[in-house]
Amino acid sequence: MRKNRFIWLIAIVIVMAAIFWFSNQTKSASLGVSDTIAATIHMSSTKSLIFGLSVRKLAHVGLFGLLGFVSMGYFRSWWKAGILCYVYAITDEIHQYFVPGRTPSIYDTFVDAIGFGVVIVLYCLISSLRKVNLDSENE
Repeated sequence: MRKNRFIWLIAIVIVMAAIFWFSNQTKSASLGVSDTIAATIHMSSTKSLIFGLSVRKLAHVGLFGLLGFVSMGYFRSWWKAGILCYVYAITDEIHQYFVPGRTPSIYDTFVDAIGFGVVIVLYCLISSLRKVNLDSENE
């Protein structure tokens, strides 16, 4: 059991490092990634601006959703995982204050909370259903 917890802990560190890496990109680098994705699917510049914003927000949701998942794997507690994820979301925004061209946004922490919140809720629901199924099989 300890080995599994260690693997989950390593996964948490890897996801946090990925979030840190993306947050450490300057604004122009971040916009460049969004523009590249938009160009890949052949969007006009107006649509690209809107799509780029959506790509960045979906990245927040996806990465923090992944952090929520690995945190649940480690803690097996929705509130501990939620606290870890939200504190990391706040520190991520503080970190962006020091990155050229980036600004912290409380709004982004709410977007992050949607990502990890949905995943944590789904994790709890699936775990509960699995437990009910296992209990009914054992009767």
